[in-house]
Amino acid sequence: QIPYGNIWYQKILSYRLMKNLKLEVPQIDADGLVLYVYKEKTYLGYVVIGDTIKEEAKDTVNALRKLGVKKLYILTGDSRGIGENVAQQVGVDEVYSELLPDQKVAKLEEIRDSAKIGNTVFIGDGINDAPAIAASDVGIAMGKAGSDATIAISDVVFMTDELSKLPELLGIAKKTRRKVLQNIILSLGTKLAVVLLSIIPTNFMLPLWLAIFSDVGVSLIAIFNSIFIFKKEK
Repeated sequence: QIPYGNIWYQKILSYRLMKNLKLEVPQIDADGLVLYVYKEKTYLGYVVIGDTIKEEAKDTVNALRKLGVKKLYILTGDSRGIGENVAQQVGVDEVYSELLPDQKVAKLEEIRDSAKIGNTVFIGDGINDAPAIAASDVGIAMGKAGSDATIAISDVVFMTDELSKLPELLGIAKKTRRKVLQNIILSLGTKLAVVLLSIIPTNFMLPLWLAIFSDVGVSLIAIFNSIFIFKKEK
């Protein structure tokens, strides 16, 4: 325990940095980030800082599984014990702990290359997550608690910091992709049909409105079809 009156005049460092400075401190195994306090190279004690797991974290993981997400990882700078504890509680496949920002990027690229899992999505909030967010195929930042650098470099920002928005985002993306494919098939199919009708020798003269429909009409149908993206499924 550390007196309140002196804490501001002391230095607080992580275990790794303390060892680099060749300062002898005990390695504390605690469920949280352990910061060691010293004054003039004298060890005084430690402070444990911990985050609580969001209530919707486990439900979000289950929802992602149902949407077809194959693997879920945790890349964190926290200790191994914290990372494994969180992974076990929420149901994440693998966890890599005690990573610096550049190590997060390297681990992300290693996962992508070795597993050949296709596109990768990285979600984070701290400035240490910014390099990994930039390196991922889709970077997502928490807008409420995230740093300015993380928000600026990300592709998507969750302004409410709700993890439950992630399955919703993937659902909207899949629905949008389906609508795009529908519109492409409708547009090209209609135009191809009109072209074939126009080149086939017949005594029937194609009306002008059919050509207009294949152009403007199909475009309007595609627009109306796209509007249904905003319709929420029950």
